[in-house]
Amino acid sequence: MDCDQPRARVFISCGQASGEERQIADAVRDRLRDAGYEPYVAVREQSLLGLQENLFARLRDSEYFVFIDFRRERLSVDGGEETYRGSLFANQELAIASYLRIQPVVLQEQGVAPLDGMLGAMQANASQFAPASRGEVPDLVVRQVEAAKWSPKWRRELRLLVPAEAHQDANYKAAQPMRYFHVEVRNLHCSQPAVNCLAYVERVHLRHSGPSFESEPVPAKWAGSIVPVACIPPGRACKLDAFQVFHDSPRQPHFINPHTDAHFRPDPARADDYRLTFSVVSANLAVASASFDVHVGNGLNDARLEPV
Repeated sequence: MDCDQPRARVFISCGQASGEERQIADAVRDRLRDAGYEPYVAVREQSLLGLQENLFARLRDSEYFVFIDFRRERLSVDGGEETYRGSLFANQELAIASYLRIQPVVLQEQGVAPLDGMLGAMQANASQFAPASRGEVPDLVVRQVEAAKWSPKWRRELRLLVPAEAHQDANYKAAQPMRYFHVEVRNLHCSQPAVNCLAYVERVHLRHSGPSFESEPVPAKWAGSIVPVACIPPGRACKLDAFQVFHDSPRQPHFINPHTDAHFRPDPARADDYRLTFSVVSANLAVASASFDVHVGNGLNDARLEPV
């Protein structure tokens, strides 16, 4: 798969009380990776910092959730049938995934109390597997993923890129030819538009010579627009103005922003390379940030914008 192609992240919540269960978790991870997803097997964390930085962060960023509930201690024998407790940790992770509205695939080993834990509080049709058929769990996960019509080619995020069309030439104020360079803001969500998107230049600093200049965060301008907000449809992109150079003075980059009265440009008389850091916030997707290097040279074709 193309390294630039977004891959949906799958959080795999699976018991790891035995070597067999760990092997099943690894096999599920490998099958989902082969299918184009970016899977993560939840590892039990022993510290609060580990929970915050690993488990909670991974859950928050995941597009899908796989819940595999293995049998634990026996609870009772009712009418000759044994009933077991399910995995406590997996149910806690399922509760967080439910709160975050992450689409799940739910599997449960036969004998686990059917309405125990989170499954008793949510409408999730668990696919059952027999204790003697644990080795078939990876195949069962793949079948359930296909039945749920999951897609690996999306993410719940925005991504900042240098567009394929690196620059655009136009006349500035109908007189002076100018070359414009843009940053592309792409919505990787498969179905939701990114609404009320506001872009900011978080930082500007000189890359090579002289003292470093860091700007205050100020609004960035959406290309071709006079309003400070944008709505980006699913799978589509909008562009931000990054910098411009005049054809007759290509060594001097210009930073133009009509949405603030702040003095944004570091030094309009200084020809140098800069690093720009952009952030984009929206009403429904996480904040996205990226840095780009502005290169200038002796000729017009030396000017370029590159990702860091």
